[in-house]
Amino acid sequence: MIVAYEALAWGRHVNSYKHAWKLVDAVNHPNFGLALDTFHTMSIRDSIDEIAAIPGDRIAFVQIADAPVLAMDVLEWSRHYRCFPGQGAFDVAGFTARVMEAGYKGPLSLEIFNTTGFAPPAHIGFQFLEFAVDASTSPNGSAGSAFGSRASIGRRM
Repeated sequence: MIVAYEALAWGRHVNSYKHAWKLVDAVNHPNFGLALDTFHTMSIRDSIDEIAAIPGDRIAFVQIADAPVLAMDVLEWSRHYRCFPGQGAFDVAGFTARVMEAGYKGPLSLEIFNTTGFAPPAHIGFQFLEFAVDASTSPNGSAGSAFGSRASIGRRM
């Protein structure tokens, strides 16, 4: 069993992956790893660059969601406005590329909470999967041709 520790953007004591990683690293137990989440990272405008320096085998789980940039309570934003990669303003491709650069080999979970009546086209989730596979199999671990830039996400048919 692996326990994944995740920083929540609205956390009182730990709200960034950097802080959560320091705690996970200090515990230094093979069954205790870091959970990364695009929303929790990007909603607080945390840098994604340091993700690539976290050993991939210490990342236990990765949750992916996009969101529009809104000026509102981050908990309410999280619960009601998450959308598929490419349908918001977050650099989901860059985040995922950093995770792959770290050497992460586990699952990517689409964590979409949306109560706004938003109905994404069915192909969006599959396009993201194509990007993730391209990123994980390219020699340098970077995003492949499917989603080389955020601008192309959601526009490819």
